[in-house]
Amino acid sequence: MKTTYRIGFFLGIFFLLFLLGIGFQWSYQYAREKSTPIPSVQAEGSAQKNEGYYLMELNGYVTVYFSDKTTIFEYTNIPVDKLSDDLKSEIRTGKYLESQTEVYGFLENYSS
Repeated sequence: MKTTYRIGFFLGIFFLLFLLGIGFQWSYQYAREKSTPIPSVQAEGSAQKNEGYYLMELNGYVTVYFSDKTTIFEYTNIPVDKLSDDLKSEIRTGKYLESQTEVYGFLENYSS
């Protein structure tokens, strides 16, 4: 009799797992049919490359501006007086850097 109970127990577990698998598959298919695809959106205009950054002086310190030279990208703690004369004159007129990589490279080299 013990063998009969074991077989019945394993068949019951197998049947239960079988029903759970079918239920999961059915709910997955149902959810997949109900979900709506995300519509694509057309945008007018064209993507433009970032026009770069400018290093300029503000209150005696080097400040990084966006390409419009009025919007500040990042403040620094690099005093302009501690830089070489050539670099001072470039920063006072606005030193142009093309990418964020160049900006962070400059800041890494000249920050203390």
